[in-house]
Amino acid sequence: MTTQIQASAKLGKFLQRTYSDGITNQISEDFRDWEMVSKIKVSDQAARSVDFLINKSYGAPAVKMKNSGAVSLPKGRQSTTDEGSAGFNQIYSTVELEYDLWERAKSGAKKYLEPLAHEIQNKGMVQKRILSAQFHLDGSGILGEVVSADQGTDANRVVLTLDGSDTARGGERYFEWEDEIVARAADGTFAPVTFNQTVLRVEDKDRDANTITVVGIDLSSDTEVAITAGDIAGGEVLTRTDTDLATGGDTPLTRSFDPSAAMNTLGEINSLSEDFAGLESMTAKDSRTLHNLELKGVYKGEHFDAQNAPIDITHIQKSMDRIKTRNGPSFKYKQVLTAPETLSAFIEANEADRRLVSNTDKTRGFGGFCYVHGQDTLELASSEYCGDKRMWMIPEGKAAGGCLELHGKDFTEINVGGSEYLRQDGSGNYENVVQKFMMGYLTVICKRPGAILKIHNFQN
Repeated sequence: MTTQIQASAKLGKFLQRTYSDGITNQISEDFRDWEMVSKIKVSDQAARSVDFLINKSYGAPAVKMKNSGAVSLPKGRQSTTDEGSAGFNQIYSTVELEYDLWERAKSGAKKYLEPLAHEIQNKGMVQKRILSAQFHLDGSGILGEVVSADQGTDANRVVLTLDGSDTARGGERYFEWEDEIVARAADGTFAPVTFNQTVLRVEDKDRDANTITVVGIDLSSDTEVAITAGDIAGGEVLTRTDTDLATGGDTPLTRSFDPSAAMNTLGEINSLSEDFAGLESMTAKDSRTLHNLELKGVYKGEHFDAQNAPIDITHIQKSMDRIKTRNGPSFKYKQVLTAPETLSAFIEANEADRRLVSNTDKTRGFGGFCYVHGQDTLELASSEYCGDKRMWMIPEGKAAGGCLELHGKDFTEINVGGSEYLRQDGSGNYENVVQKFMMGYLTVICKRPGAILKIHNFQN
């Protein structure tokens, strides 16, 4: 029988076509947040964990004012040092495409693009986007908290409104297009809609409304299934699905913690999920434990609560005064990282203030507004992943060395005796599908949580 490559084949569109000018990407390629983190990489660790020492106190009780004459000397209170320990988080990606399409694409006289290279490029892009999002989250694996669910355009679609309050975990911006997610009740059990082989696939996102539209998908057949608004209740949380789905049970992913529990009762935060703990946990001050350190007292983050007031330049002024006093003038701050919506509202409300200046830095590629605080000039930069009610200031320079550190190994191809693998079906038979696997591991540690400034709970 003569075979014909069908137009519906996932990568058949690469073959023997004429295109106007390349592939038009429909999704943001922005992952500047992870590029920023990558600049603080200090090692390629092959160990089980990264251990580090941090100073907790100077031993102040050893210094006393005394009267003259014969007096008892103060006790020798030694300075206190604690040891932190951060385990690595592993991340994998799989690239696959039909083998015959790959071969024909390589040999075709009018080939448009080598499809394997295209797939690897896309996987590298989404890897960095997911890591950029995790940098702003708390490490629990929660991407959003459901406020309400409404039926979508048909019986297979539901529109989920997510929590956008100051204390909310996640939001619309932390989901990728066609993400596969599951819903969980507040006590950690799985919602009925995500029992067994059914997951929710993100079909649409609305940033302004903080909503996502999901469609029910049966993973065993990759077909749509009916879901209703009643299947997902307010208060449930959304996480990515794991690859190890149960075939007949109700545990479609391995995370088992109670999302409704206080973070300081959950033990080591970096062990809650496969995700690494981002800024929300690294700078917490609620006594949660991260990397073997209880985040309270001297280890707590520096927060400025705007008390739900409109964002104002005085919030930066007061909070910078506070963090400079806590950490000393040697700590230099060069950037205010916030959401685009917050940046627009901030500039519009404060453009006349002389502390807000226009600046163009050709060396660093920056053009925009800066805020001047003493000897520091802070660029006002936007991030797709920053929360609506967040502004972050992270120190830079030698004095801040070690405040944030990235340890780990970049993504590399898993190669055991060959560069490509043929996929196997459920019966162990090989399919005409080429697969490549990539792996990386990393941990981001914060040695000085009090040096990172978090402005929160404001209105745009």
